Amino acid sequence: AAHHYEEDEMQVFAERIQHAADEIAKEHTADYQMAQGLVLEYFHSEHGKIDTMMGADWTSRSTSYWLVMNDFVRRARSASTISMDELNNSSFILGQIPETKENIAYINQNLFRHILPQIRDIVARYREQVLDFSDISSLISYVNLAFNTAILVLIALYFLRFVGKSEKNMQYMYVTTIWALSMPPNFRKKMYHFYQK
Repeated sequence: AAHHYEEDEMQVFAERIQHAADEIAKEHTADYQMAQGLVLEYFHSEHGKIDTMMGADWTSRSTSYWLVMNDFVRRARSASTISMDELNNSSFILGQIPETKENIAYINQNLFRHILPQIRDIVARYREQVLDFSDISSLISYVNLAFNTAILVLIALYFLRFVGKSEKNMQYMYVTTIWALSMPPNFRKKMYHFYQK
């Protein structure tokens, strides 16, 4: 778009980049606020490297995931404000380019080498937490199943005990007649033939 001086299209791209950066910042903050355990530790600890411009050279430094993503969002927003003239200038000599071009160079230098691997690592930590939660929920399900089984066995024993004690008070003829009549017809015929013999 910049090469053909299409300002409207350039503006659309800039708005998309700013929207994406805003969404990343919002999700990153929400993830940080909900983070626990290994994930929260990953947000704070300096474990990843990032390349930054110092004058005319790239310098590597260690940084945390929290800072890397916030820096990426800030630089993406800044890069989206680049003018067409700056984009059409093919010079990317470190130390001699405007800030917006420095931010584009920063994104190109770090996105695949350092930023995406850190995102992959944090996703792996989230996956570990989900698996841990899955193990805990399975354990809770098994305990609940065992508890429910024990309760059913106790209810069955109590019922059998009750039947044993109340059997003496039952009206045998009436109960057996009602029981026989409540059976399916085929079963009633078999019972009739059995007692006829």
